[in-house]
Amino acid sequence: MHLIDLLQEEISDFQQERIRLQTIFEKTYFYSNKGMVSLKLFLAEAFRSSSIRGTFTDIDDFFNGCSHYWNTTELDGLLFYCEVIVNIIDSCFEGYNSFFPPEAEQVMRQCLQNIDIILNKTGYKRIKDDNGFWTVIKKDALASSVIEDIDDKVTAKAILEYNRLDMKGKLEGKRKLLKQIGDFIEPTLQKRNDLSGQLHELADDVSFCLNNLNIRHNNKEGTHKKDFLNSMTDTDLEILYDDTYRTALLLIELSKQEESHKRIGAVRRQSKGTK
Repeated sequence: MHLIDLLQEEISDFQQERIRLQTIFEKTYFYSNKGMVSLKLFLAEAFRSSSIRGTFTDIDDFFNGCSHYWNTTELDGLLFYCEVIVNIIDSCFEGYNSFFPPEAEQVMRQCLQNIDIILNKTGYKRIKDDNGFWTVIKKDALASSVIEDIDDKVTAKAILEYNRLDMKGKLEGKRKLLKQIGDFIEPTLQKRNDLSGQLHELADDVSFCLNNLNIRHNNKEGTHKKDFLNSMTDTDLEILYDDTYRTALLLIELSKQEESHKRIGAVRRQSKGTK
């Protein structure tokens, strides 16, 4: 194996990668006006007045309250720890007015570099949300393309939020986002009988899911009840919600392509002297 192959190798031990990052943040010491400290200890004072503190008394109380989320061998634990560290660094360094040694900046940059490498290798990235917090979302070329193509900010935000790390397992949150996306593409769904080929199939699938998977209607009881839903596990339903999301994005993207196809077709006919 060459060095470049080793550096580009996919992460297979998520817990080990989290421990490496934790070592940099909590156990890499440098000299400051407070003596020999780690980045965690250096930021402890600023943490007390930071936006990330919530109701925790100090940084140790915060870590004790959150550690069970990242003490796992799964990818979710590693990603959550990355999200925690980048937000602590961002919220504490921004308001830090005391002596700021270059050694602290060096450790900070090392932490952030590790986080960005981890996210890139696992197919995620970090963005700032409307509240000013960094959030980890899954890289999604289709979602990014759709967001660039639409002008509706509410729908664009819903598409982006669906890929957030903290949305996993939250059926109610995903249901609301799918409803917003469904409202945006409703004009396309209403004319689906005029569509053909894959567009028609996609529109049919999305319409079925929106109206029968407890998204637009209460399909578990009452007038719109669907018996099959009551025997379905939350895991199975979430998979279908994710399928609905992907299918809706494909419908939006291919609808744009259909418009492009019509424009190109018109020009091609003109070039041949036909209408």
